[in-house]
Amino acid sequence: MRWWTGLLLLAAAGAWASGSAPEDEARALGRVVRVQGPVHVVPAQGFRQEPAEAGRTLERGDLVLTGDAATAVLAFRDGSRVALDGGTKLEVLEPGELRQEGGQAFYRIRKGERRGRQVRTAFSVIGVKGTGFLVSDTAEAQAVAMAEGEVAVTAPEGRYKLYREKQEDAFGAYRERQRQGLEDYRREFEDYKRRVRREFVEYTRTFSLGAGRMATFGDGEATTGAVSQELEGDMQRLRDLL
Repeated sequence: MRWWTGLLLLAAAGAWASGSAPEDEARALGRVVRVQGPVHVVPAQGFRQEPAEAGRTLERGDLVLTGDAATAVLAFRDGSRVALDGGTKLEVLEPGELRQEGGQAFYRIRKGERRGRQVRTAFSVIGVKGTGFLVSDTAEAQAVAMAEGEVAVTAPEGRYKLYREKQEDAFGAYRERQRQGLEDYRREFEDYKRRVRREFVEYTRTFSLGAGRMATFGDGEATTGAVSQELEGDMQRLRDLL
C-alpha cells in the first residue's frame, strides 16, 4: 500500500514497529520522533491538549503545538521529516498535506511520490516533490526559504503581485548624487533605496522558488530574493534537529 505523508517527518521504517496498537498503526500518517520542552497534540476527535511524547502516532486531523521555547521533530511513513520551532502549530490534514500556522518549521520532503505534497499557510500553498525548505510565519517574517530543490508557491486566493529584489549599486548612485552637489542627497539616497529595493514582475497565481532563494509575503504581495542571513541561521538550526 502506498502511503502519502501528511507532509514531512520521521523516519526510517524500523521506527514504525514500536509500541502502538495495530489499529493505531493502521491509521497513523506520521509519528512524533523527538520533543524538547512543552509539546502537545490536540487529537482530531477531541479538544483537550495531550502531552506529546516520542513515539506518539499522528492521524488525520491531529494538531501538534509547540510551546514558545520548545521544539519537535515529526516523521512520516515515506521517510519525510519536519522540525518545528517554538510557537508553531502543524495540522495533519490528509496524507500528503499539512497546514502550518505561526512559528517556523523546516521540511525535508523525500522525493519519489508522483503526486507530491502540500504545505498550507495563511499566505501560500507550497507544492513539493523532494526538497528541503523553511516556512516562517512570525511577526518578523512571513516567508518561504529554500535549502535545496524547488517548490511551487500558489496564492491561497486570487493572485500575488510579484516583485523581485534588485541587485543594484545603491551606494554608487548615492555617491554620484553627492558628486553632483545635489541638495539633501541623504534624503534622496533613502528615497532611491526604497525605489530600487525591488521591482514589479507580474501578477501571478503561482511561481517557482529554487535553492538559495526565498520569498516574503504581505498584503497580497510576494517578493523573491536570496535567502537572508537571519533565515539561513534559523534554517540551519532546525535542519540540525533532523
